[in-house]
Amino acid sequence: MSRQIRVDPPKLGFFAKDLRRIALECRTGGDHLLAQTSGALSYDGQYAPWIQAIAGEADHRLRLFGDKLDSLADLLDRIAWAFENADSLDEREMHFWAGEYRALIDAGFDGSTFPWWLIRGQKPPWMSDSVWKHMLPEDRDAYLASLGGSWPEFASSGDYSHATDDDTWSAFLAWLYVQGQIASPPDEGVWRSAARAAGKTLEEYLSEISNTPQAQVDAWFRAAEAHGFHQESAIHEIAAMARAGETVEEYFGFSMEGDWQEEDKNTVVESVLQVSHAMAEITGGSAHEALGLVYDVSADDPLVFGWENCPECNGLGGYTYGRNLIRFESLSPISELRRTNNVVHELGHAFHWAMVHAGVEPDPYSMLEITQNSDPSFPNRLAPPSDRWARGPNYGFASPQKVYTWQQSALEIVREEFADQFLGWTFDEWESDEFGLTEKGQLRSDWMDQNMPIWVKAVASH
Repeated sequence: MSRQIRVDPPKLGFFAKDLRRIALECRTGGDHLLAQTSGALSYDGQYAPWIQAIAGEADHRLRLFGDKLDSLADLLDRIAWAFENADSLDEREMHFWAGEYRALIDAGFDGSTFPWWLIRGQKPPWMSDSVWKHMLPEDRDAYLASLGGSWPEFASSGDYSHATDDDTWSAFLAWLYVQGQIASPPDEGVWRSAARAAGKTLEEYLSEISNTPQAQVDAWFRAAEAHGFHQESAIHEIAAMARAGETVEEYFGFSMEGDWQEEDKNTVVESVLQVSHAMAEITGGSAHEALGLVYDVSADDPLVFGWENCPECNGLGGYTYGRNLIRFESLSPISELRRTNNVVHELGHAFHWAMVHAGVEPDPYSMLEITQNSDPSFPNRLAPPSDRWARGPNYGFASPQKVYTWQQSALEIVREEFADQFLGWTFDEWESDEFGLTEKGQLRSDWMDQNMPIWVKAVASH
């Protein structure tokens, strides 16, 4: 049988006052003891220091005890205040809110974060005075009624008491957006404030609300920064994905088939984010929109990354079968950079096939071949050295031939050269020396910077 504890707020206030009286007496007693021993007589310099040390320790302990009593008194006052508020809600026949309030108190939440503005029909903390002033009374009532229905679910969704009241309201506002109850995404400051309320870093908070691995949230921020986007754009995209109830794959329009390891999944996500943000610099929209427009993919018709079942891979690396199918037998065990570059290189091949699919001519392979045949100064990769350990030149790329970082293929075939140029363009990495880009690095960089905006816009418009 359950037991109900009945609380008498006035008695709690009385006991809190009594505790403060005792705390004051403790501090006063300590002061008195110090005063009485400060002039103690000494016998050959032995007794006075000893007596004064005892008095000093006693004063210290009495002050600590007094501070503890004050803290307990504050707690009793908060509990009394909380139950007086709950009783007040009951007296006003607001029994639902009284129950919600008591439930929060029972769960250990500080009652000061309860939305009294909501009960009193006042302006929400995040809304400007001008917006509230221009709302019709009936619109205000409808808005507050909607918020009132949402608060209990929000309050039970997590602990948002780790910072200030304003941070709690920010968390409520962010939660309302993710739940689809307000139209516009809050600005970056609100999300940072909400993270503080939840006692988390911004990345941890976004990972939690979007049900996305934090490694992928971190990758999203890196891609946004690398391509000149404000961090707020990444926050808004992650929040929009959470609002849609989609995974990263569904939101961007790709999928991973086969037995992918978690580390390699994160590599694919990082690669897609880097490429999509590079393309969004040209399209002017969001990263996920850019990927969908350029590769003509969606959650219903995704760009598939398959693991294994790739005869053309010959047991190693990846192979691109078209604009929406890439298969891998392995990713580089050397470093995360090489693994990411493996995938971006294959996305370069897929971009070529996206252009073919859209009927845009000349396609990148043909255009590169035309350039190399007509311009003797443009770098042209030759067959790799036959010696197993010998490296070839950089040919304008950011690493030598047969190192497989920025030249993922050592072959002189034009399609492989373009895919490596696509990789260099995505990260803006080319052959350089102490003076900047080399002549060949500059030629490849300029060629991509000239053609990619034309191609991306042409494909996206189809």
